[in-house]
Amino acid sequence: YPAHLHGVSADILLLVVRGRKKYVGWPYTEKENLYRFELGGDTEQHTETSDEIFLAEGIRPDFASQPLLKDTVGWEGEVKEGDLLYIPCGQVHQVENLEPTFSLTFRVVDGDVVQCSKELQELGAHTIEMQFLDLLTEKSRERAENDPPVDWSSKI
Repeated sequence: YPAHLHGVSADILLLVVRGRKKYVGWPYTEKENLYRFELGGDTEQHTETSDEIFLAEGIRPDFASQPLLKDTVGWEGEVKEGDLLYIPCGQVHQVENLEPTFSLTFRVVDGDVVQCSKELQELGAHTIEMQFLDLLTEKSRERAENDPPVDWSSKI
């Protein structure tokens, strides 16, 4: 799967149940060095889930064909059985199975992610659906105003 930024932002938790994965990630501010895939004009290429695609090959970098990659700041590592990987909102990433792998992915969307998504839009991310984020913000505000606080001490 190519390097990408999720179309509707979320913090991601990836739990590897069996197998191993290689992970490479960059902050969205590195987008100019990640070879964003565009068809020209106003047409951009996205996946069926609106992920913004980058041609940067982080798993097996080839600095001769993608020289801007050597100037990027990012992270890489291996995630193995029992590991939980946190991928923060706004991180362009690429993940590849190193062997047959079973993993679970959880998306976390909260007020911090809404703020992150708005910041991504200001940086030029084209995949963030602001109507969705505005609705999420409105629903979160309504919930905070209408739901009574929970006394967790009585639940223990």
